[in-house]
Amino acid sequence: MNRYLAILAVACLSLACLAQSPAPDDPGSLNRRIRISSNILPGFLEHGQNPEYPEQAISQGTHGDVILQILIDTDGHVARASVVQGDPLLVPAAVDALNKFRFRPYLLNGSPVAVESKVGFRFKLKKEPNTSYFFDIDSR
Repeated sequence: MNRYLAILAVACLSLACLAQSPAPDDPGSLNRRIRISSNILPGFLEHGQNPEYPEQAISQGTHGDVILQILIDTDGHVARASVVQGDPLLVPAAVDALNKFRFRPYLLNGSPVAVESKVGFRFKLKKEPNTSYFFDIDSR
């Protein structure tokens, strides 16, 4: 009798776990995504813009790189960005510029899929403040 109760308990727990499992990925959703190297990403860039150098960062002599982990949706828009590294004075300018980026959708078996990758922004102070974006993050 105890054996049958144990088997029944295991079966009930298994069904409960299955019921809480996430649904299969919807082909057009952000759940179906692939990760691509930051070295490949420039080939999909249709429009990019250098960030505005924040005045406060210039006056404080702040410079350096901001690297963002990004999720590009199936339409080629940046759906999400999270900071990997960067000075807090520079991050908002990098995110603002990134939100203006547009990528060609990445196709997998003929269907667009969301893409994860990284993009970097370089803030330099020389005679004139200078900004640029770069993709060669994986080789660092």
